[in-house]
Amino acid sequence: MMFLRTRVSWLNICIVLPIVLFGFLFLALSFNKAKDGGIFLYYANIAGDSGASVLRWACLFLVVVFAVRLAFLLLYFGLRSRPLGEFLASVFSFQSVWIYAKARLFLFGALFFGIALFGLAIGQVNVFSADHLQDALLVKADLFLTGTFPAFELAKISYPAAFARLVEFSFFYLGIGMVFFAAYVFLRNKELFREMLAAFFLANLFMLAGWIAFPALSPHDRFLDNAYALPVSAEMQARVSAYRPQAEIQSVLESVRSTKDATLKTLPTTAMPSAHVVWSLMLLFFAARVSLVAGLIASPFAFMSLFGTVFFAQHYFVDIPAGILVFAVVMLCIRALKRADEQNLAQGGNPAV
Repeated sequence: MMFLRTRVSWLNICIVLPIVLFGFLFLALSFNKAKDGGIFLYYANIAGDSGASVLRWACLFLVVVFAVRLAFLLLYFGLRSRPLGEFLASVFSFQSVWIYAKARLFLFGALFFGIALFGLAIGQVNVFSADHLQDALLVKADLFLTGTFPAFELAKISYPAAFARLVEFSFFYLGIGMVFFAAYVFLRNKELFREMLAAFFLANLFMLAGWIAFPALSPHDRFLDNAYALPVSAEMQARVSAYRPQAEIQSVLESVRSTKDATLKTLPTTAMPSAHVVWSLMLLFFAARVSLVAGLIASPFAFMSLFGTVFFAQHYFVDIPAGILVFAVVMLCIRALKRADEQNLAQGGNPAV
């Protein structure tokens, strides 16, 4: 009856359940014959044609992890003056590799399989939501919260070119930055990595629910370029006519437009809440958990990525507080579930499944 004494990890459930739901959502909406326009390819290569694919980053992640392990083993056996044959046997023996791989297979598999299903689900949601957009509601929310439309008003300020470039880098390379940071956390603290993974997928699940409930194009797609040729109010037409961004911002908008036109048939309807806000805060939170130095290094990158959401007219202002709310709720959930896991462990039982 050993199985009955096996404890179930709530954090693991937070990893597995969203992945399963992403898969079901993709299958449920796949009846729609419209093409998703390569949405997964677009999100995997958000930085443009030079951006590496998810598979390439996954391979790099694995190579880094195993290379670091090899270096630690080499150092360990070198300091203890153990025979070379024993070192090689430890590294390449089937048992050693299997034990090492089995302990990490769940985390590796969940991370990359989950991201793939998440991207596929987003593609189907975009197709499904394209004909019932809620952009007008988000515009009203921005006017209510700020009295203006920040996505356009910020362009009236002149910024140093270097600052604009740093914001651009942070905004478009947030995903790649999180991959490298995830590798760093994995090497430093496996349990913290599992907690971060659970928070990541739970946040993605909450955001997906928001995108289904409030589908919206970005201000760039909806108003500046009006990519779907939809009606635009006279007030918004006047704001668009007055929009005169500096060269660095205009260059980013043109790059985004060309990438979407070349890759997508259905544009993203994932404005509210902002994934950039949620992921930036998550990066900052877990970096600070690793060390104070890591938190300080991550801070400018995270905040500039967050600022870029409105700075480049890729989000409405209301998407920011919505993203902050999602992050706060997710972290409260993770904290409660982690406490439940610790209580289960204290009561005894076999390793979590």
